[in-house]
Parts: sequence; structure tokens; C-alpha cells
Amino acid sequence: MYTTLLTLAAVRTNRRLDGLNAPYTSIAPTIVINTAQFRTMMFANGPSIESPNISCNAADGAIAAYNMVHVITPVTSMIHLIFLTTQFIARFQPTPSARFGDQNLQVRLRNDILHIPISYGATKQRPHKAPVLDSVTQAVLGASVAGICAPPEHRRKALLIGVALGTLPDLDVLIDYGDPVANFTYHRGFSHSLFVLFPLSVILWLILRTWWAPMRDRQWRWLAAIMLTLVTHPLLDAHTVYGTQLFWPMTSPPVMWSTLFIIDPLYTLPLLVGVLFAAVRPATKISRALLTAGLIISSTYIAWSWTAKTIVEREASIALGAVALDDAPRFSIPTPFNTLLWRVVVLTDDGYLEGYSSLLIDDSPIRFRAYTSDFASLQEARNIWAVDRLRWFAHDFLKTEVKGDKLILTDLRMGAEPTYIFGHAVARRGNPHWQAIPPERISPVIRPSDLLVVWQRLWGETE
Repeated sequence: MYTTLLTLAAVRTNRRLDGLNAPYTSIAPTIVINTAQFRTMMFANGPSIESPNISCNAADGAIAAYNMVHVITPVTSMIHLIFLTTQFIARFQPTPSARFGDQNLQVRLRNDILHIPISYGATKQRPHKAPVLDSVTQAVLGASVAGICAPPEHRRKALLIGVALGTLPDLDVLIDYGDPVANFTYHRGFSHSLFVLFPLSVILWLILRTWWAPMRDRQWRWLAAIMLTLVTHPLLDAHTVYGTQLFWPMTSPPVMWSTLFIIDPLYTLPLLVGVLFAAVRPATKISRALLTAGLIISSTYIAWSWTAKTIVEREASIALGAVALDDAPRFSIPTPFNTLLWRVVVLTDDGYLEGYSSLLIDDSPIRFRAYTSDFASLQEARNIWAVDRLRWFAHDFLKTEVKGDKLILTDLRMGAEPTYIFGHAVARRGNPHWQAIPPERISPVIRPSDLLVVWQRLWGETE
């Protein structure tokens, strides 16, 4: 599968790079605004997947689990202590001031409301928890890093420690910050901060070195294993569009490089193969070689995703330049489970544009469809905390609608027309001003069968 897809992509990429090097006048880019309903539905975040049980058989698994009790116990105890403490501290995190004035928005949306045929329902019964990058990916990445760094005689234990530490930052989803907007925007906050994880790795290393003698024998290798396992988690998260607060407690908007979809098997599978083999034959040279090869292949795939994003961004600039929108705020993101079909969203004076680019079949300029948003209501409610917080978190990529007497803000980064994953009711129309309400999560009607459209679009079978 790798050979077929990447070969096709390479052929298309070479052709596109040749075209991009040509004079702009020979490309003659155009932009097509189409008002027909575009039914492509995608997910920018998927359901979490439980981490795999890594063992060669029942007997070996039982023995490994027994031998790991004295290693895992201090780790889990420390994790428990950390999150009991930070659950209290995190509730008092300062709210970043977005300071989104008219001069910084670069866009003004007219007072039009686009009524999209999608069913909404407020979920008040339970607090909203933001999804995380799938657990399998983070677990096998952590296991791979720890397995490579740790001494061969303790590789199986290192795999288990890597799985635990690789998923540790996402335990912030257990914290209830009080309402859906807070839960949504504080995820990937302090627990994903490089300013927290670097010192935390040293603290965990000191504790484990005290409790477990083998760590004292090869202490620097274990320090590297713990530190790299923790730090690679948020760095991988930052490659998705959700956004990761790498520099918390600084109030800069979350980092969203948006080069990977939340779940991408082509990234995860090489890591998984190496981890499974190392779990069965941990002390062999080939197990370390497979772990290293898996990490190299997955890292190469990330490098390819940056290359693909660069190509798409260049094509978007050319197409949008034809209509004087090349400087308009925009983002690009790969569609589910691949890095060959990309979605581009552009903010405009009266709403936003959405377009797609396939690295396999598209030679023509990106075609966009136009949608509107109620910017006037967004500006009127700008002083409400939930509005200010969502604008900061989403880098202002929000769709604003008024449904009944409620103001609905939808994150344009996660999902696609007509279905988006994260929407919130944040205010009620008063007399004359918008009044803050307890934020409510808006649940979209999701039809997984619509993912077929992504595959069809990738191969040019739909418009």
C-alpha cells in the first residue's frame, strides 16, 4: 500500500512542482464559486482507541505483568499524585485574552445566516471531553521511543513504561473544568506543555531510579527514554489541527501545524509492527532494528506530510491570488486517514470558502465553494468569555449562526460542510445585547457512510 500510494503521489507531485516553477502567467489560475451543496463529510477527530495489550502469549504476559509491578507502581502512584494536584491548579489557569479587534481579524463577515440542513441537540447531561489523538498511536510511539533508548535486557519493561508515559499527557481529559467550552479548550493545555513535561520527566526519572535498581545502572539511557517518550507526545499532537498548547502557561494560541489527520494508519502501522515484535523477542538485535525502522518510516511519513502541505498551500495561494484573497487567513488539513487529499478553508469578507486538492488527480486550480457566517452577532458577543475563548482557541476559524435566540459557534477546523464535530451554544439574545449562558455542546448528526465521498473525491469520482 505504501509503494502504490506514494509512487502515485510522487508522480503527481513532480508534475505539480514542474507546473509551480513555471511563470504564473502560464498557469492562469481561476477560482470557481459554486453554490451547490457539497456533501463531503469528514472527521478531524475520531473516537479514542484503547491501547493494545502487548504480550506474546498468556503465560509470558502474566509473568511480564508480575515482574512489572514494582516498576509500574511508582509510575502510577506519581501519575495519581500529579493529577490530583494539577486538577486543583488547572481550575485556576488564567484565561488568555484574545484581543481580537477589528484591525486584527482581517475579515468582516456580513450579517447573513447560512442555515445548513443539520440536526442539532444540546448535550447538557454530561460534560464534554475533547477527543485525543488515537491511543494506539501515542502508545506505540511511546513504546518505540522507550524501547530504543532502554537497555536490551529491560526492553519489555521499557515498552510497558513507554505505553504508560506515552498516554500520560492525555489524562487531562479526566479533569472536568466545569463546562463544555472549558473542557474543549483546556485539553492539550498544561499536560502537553514542554515547560511541564521536561521537568516532569526528570522528576519521574529520579523517583524510578530510587525505587528500581536497573535504572541506576544505565541511568542516562533511562532518562532519555522517559524524557523523549513524554515530549514526543505533544509534538505529534501539534501536527493535527486541534491545537496543542506547547508553551503553556504562555497565552499564545495553540500550535496547529495540521499536517496529519487525527488517525492515520500509514503513520501508526510501522510503529505497531516494531513494538509487537519487540514485545515477543525483546532482547534481540532485530527487535531494536525493527523499532528503529518503524520510527524512521513514521518520521519520514511526517516529513512527506509537510511536503504535501507545502504543495497544497502554494496551489491555494495561486488560486486565491487570482481573486485577491491570497493574503486572507486560511488553513489546510489532510482528510481522514491519508495525506493525499487536502481540505482548504479561507476566511472572506462575508464568510468563508472551502475547497479540496487531491495530490493524485488534480491538475486544475483548487475550486472553492462559498458559505456565509453571522459576523455581526459574533462582534456583538465578543466580550462574553466563551466567545473570546473559542476565538482564541480556533484562531478565529469559526462559523457563527443564530438558531432561535441562541448564538452558535462552530469550529471550522474539525469536520467539513455540512457537518462539523465541535459546535457550542454560548449566548442568548437579550434586550438589546447578547447574554452569556452556560455553554452547551451541540451534537451533529454524523453519517459515517459519507466518508465514502472522501475516497471518491481522492480519485476524482465526485465533484
